[in-house]
Amino acid sequence: MPRTPRIPRFLLTDDVVGDCPEALRLAASWAPRFTRLTGTTLETLHDSHATLPVEGPDRDALLALLKPETLPTPPDWISLHAYRPGDYALPHPLRAELPTAADDIGDGDLRWVAVCPLTRSALDGVTVWNGDRFVRVLDEPGRAVTAEPDAWCWTSPVADGARYAMALGGRDA
Repeated sequence: MPRTPRIPRFLLTDDVVGDCPEALRLAASWAPRFTRLTGTTLETLHDSHATLPVEGPDRDALLALLKPETLPTPPDWISLHAYRPGDYALPHPLRAELPTAADDIGDGDLRWVAVCPLTRSALDGVTVWNGDRFVRVLDEPGRAVTAEPDAWCWTSPVADGARYAMALGGRDA
């Protein structure tokens, strides 16, 4: 029997990160460990930004800065994304925001993904499918855009200086 696709749920939540300046400081201090994405994702095009899967003590440090009551369930996966001016992410399912998750998520285990900027911008943000249309959400530190893992999103070329975002993903309770 063919699987019936679900309409991705879409939720904007303020203050997911209790201490955004500290989360940003941590992310920036880990910058040398970020990996620049390379390779083709759409024909001859490719993403242009850097990622860092967060595990171990670094993960614990970021978890301590989150307000868990603002998320659907405690996050199982965390990754950080760094963009320089001109960097972008091509359209992709939200699940791709969690690079390590692809290796250790069973089919259907990932139930939600949240993208949470750590920097503020009146120009930069993320565009996400809300189940009805694409919605552009400008960067506001600590504001999370949460949707189902198969909802499509992208980041347009960054225009307003360095951009950092945290991606969180979780299972059902």
